[in-house]
Amino acid sequence: MYTLLWTLNYNCDIYDYELNVTDLKIMGDRIGMVDRISELPDFIIHHIMSYLSTKEVAQTCVLSKRWNHLRTSFPILDFDQVYFLGDLAKHSMYTFSVREKRRFCKRSVKFVGFVDASLLRFCELKVSMQKFRLSMRLFDVEGITSLLDKWIELAVANEVQELDFNVETNGVSRYSLPATIFSAKFVTTLKLSGCKLEQSSDTIRFHSLKKLALHSVHIGEQMVQKFISECPLLEDLILSAIGFKRVCVSNAPKLKIVTIGDENNELESIEIVAPSLQQCTLTCLYKPCVIDLAGCPHLNSLKLVEVDIEIHDLISKIPLLEKLIIQDCDEITEIVFSSNRLKDLQILQCYNMNGINVDAPNLLSFSLECEDILYCFSINGSHRCSCKLKFIIKFDTEGDILVLTWFNIIKEEFLGVAHQVKELSMSISIDKRISLDSFSLDEFRNCSLSLPREVENLIIDVQEVPPSKYAALLDCLLWVCFPRILSIELKQQKQSIKFIEVSHVLFYLQLFYEKLINSDTKCCNSHIIKCWRHYLKGYKIESFVPYNDPKPLRVDNLMVELPRLPEGTIRFQLEWCSFFTY
Repeated sequence: MYTLLWTLNYNCDIYDYELNVTDLKIMGDRIGMVDRISELPDFIIHHIMSYLSTKEVAQTCVLSKRWNHLRTSFPILDFDQVYFLGDLAKHSMYTFSVREKRRFCKRSVKFVGFVDASLLRFCELKVSMQKFRLSMRLFDVEGITSLLDKWIELAVANEVQELDFNVETNGVSRYSLPATIFSAKFVTTLKLSGCKLEQSSDTIRFHSLKKLALHSVHIGEQMVQKFISECPLLEDLILSAIGFKRVCVSNAPKLKIVTIGDENNELESIEIVAPSLQQCTLTCLYKPCVIDLAGCPHLNSLKLVEVDIEIHDLISKIPLLEKLIIQDCDEITEIVFSSNRLKDLQILQCYNMNGINVDAPNLLSFSLECEDILYCFSINGSHRCSCKLKFIIKFDTEGDILVLTWFNIIKEEFLGVAHQVKELSMSISIDKRISLDSFSLDEFRNCSLSLPREVENLIIDVQEVPPSKYAALLDCLLWVCFPRILSIELKQQKQSIKFIEVSHVLFYLQLFYEKLINSDTKCCNSHIIKCWRHYLKGYKIESFVPYNDPKPLRVDNLMVELPRLPEGTIRFQLEWCSFFTY
């Protein structure tokens, strides 16, 4: 069970609860006849249920008769067919065998019966419906159309506020939504997926609609524009895989957020005229697409995911842009632009990037994730700019020459232009044929004469590094930077050889310990700039942070406890000599 955390204001007092369903059952048993849990007001119990999954809400019936009754009146009705399909949920229905299709149909009948009975039971109570969500897959649309129409009519009649309808069919035919949906005047959020939406009346009565999300919905361009213009409170619009060649968004005075995706690769132009628009996300624009955001004078946040567009031309027409995210854009090989207002720039997983040249004097945050050497890199940001850098480094050819080039570029070109490096992450893979174990620190010293850079947190993943190369790798890393926190990733990606991978990490940590406690600092006394051993003053194990739980764990004896630790990050705190100035 998930732990629930919330603060409730009731009768002018503040009550803090940290409960889950098991806790509630235990508490009910302990207090016996005085069932204080069930004495909570209805709206508090419903609020508790809102933090639970559909399955967990059903389990609350064991707490008391009152909880069982309140479960029936719970205004969030979330029906997902996946809970009824079992192992069939993991497979596409297009690949079902005859036997699997028969099992699918039988379980679908049970699911439909459950939804119908639950809805009727709720509607008999004549209370407002906060949310109605349906997610299901169908082979026969015609056979269930009348029931789907009935469920929507019941939701609308019970003043549903959030309607989320996802119906996946066999691709030949789609479920067509009834005209009743256009009179859902209490709906504030409407999410539709996989169905058909046709206008059967001249008026759309979504007077309260604030969020509209359409994914793979068969709908006309004029119909979308009618939605936008006749929903005066619309603030959030999501259009994804709707099969348009042209998207035009206008007459939306309160629209603040727009997300447009083109998974079908059909869009040729996007024009948005929205005076209040603040955030825009564009995804999956693989072919040339004309984008016009000139009608959005207050746009300050732009996210581009899997797009192929000219960045400079787009940015130059957004004068108030403060946040820019460019992610998974493999077609973009170079980013060159200037912006006086930009404060946050993120370039993530653009693995074909060759050069970055950004002039943003007010930049406060910069994040970069890349896989290859950027031979042209220049970021002109504020002196207060904080950086997060992640490099996926694969050494499989060229030996030490490439190794020296990589680490020198990271040190001089990336860290050298950054004022504050909050996080430097390196995922390193080294082919066994590469002779990194013969790496010469003197050779690196001759290539890079500057002192190591200050880094707040250095995160390293050495899962694919042969143990024979750990010592040289540590020298490389600590010649690049002096981190306050050194985080070592502990992963067991292949469970069948888990003991081998753990032993590799154990070997690395043992070597790391030996290096830390080695008091011999006569290795480079003749050099003006010495290696990291001369500057390290002290160290300690700060914590271990599991991946599945952000709460740090205390580790008293790492070498003893390591084989039993789950996947996570081991964090060391390093203290450097005070006379060393970065």
